[in-house]
Order: sequence, then C-alpha cells, then structure tokens
Amino acid sequence: MRRSAHSNSQETMVNNPPDVTIRRLDTVEETQVEGLADLLVDSVNDGASVGFMAPLAREKAVAFWRRVADGVAAGERAILIAEDGTGIIARSISSSRFGEPAASRRT
Repeated sequence: MRRSAHSNSQETMVNNPPDVTIRRLDTVEETQVEGLADLLVDSVNDGASVGFMAPLAREKAVAFWRRVADGVAAGERAILIAEDGTGIIARSISSSRFGEPAASRRT
C-alpha cells in the first residue's frame, strides 16, 4: 500500500474500472459520512440486502455511518471505499475487529 494524496487514507491500486480508486480510510470526514449514507440509502431502497429494511431514512443511514466512523477513530473498525474520478463514493465495505482470537477461547 502507498499513502495517497488524501491525508486520511491509504490507497491500493487494483484492476478497477477507469477512474476508480480503492482506499482505506484512517479517519472519516463528515463529507465521507454523507457520501456513505447516500450510497447506503440508494442501495437499500433499490433492494440490496445489507442489514437494513427499505425504505431507509437518510437520517438513520447518517447515524449508522457516524457510529462506524467513531469505530474507525477508535481503531475498532476499518472502511474501504471505491471512489470515482470525481470523488463520489461508489462502493464501500466495513469490518469490525474482534477483541480475542478464536484460539484463545480454547483451553
């Protein structure tokens, strides 16, 4: 991975459609929360099965992404986004980091 021109991300180049960049967010800015919320609302309301029921209110999507952003800031979550050439978030994925590895529960 290499640092991108964006101060809060790491950029990875993979085989993407032209003008699409995938990057991991180290911090999540309010404009990114708004873009992620737009993507979530559009996806759910178009029938995507991602843990929300349609119709999804934008306020609920914004609240969800603000909680995720708090998790990123705390080092508990990671977010990858795919942006087009104009900076619009076209895809996203987020994951949680779990406290204990599975093997530690074995005795």
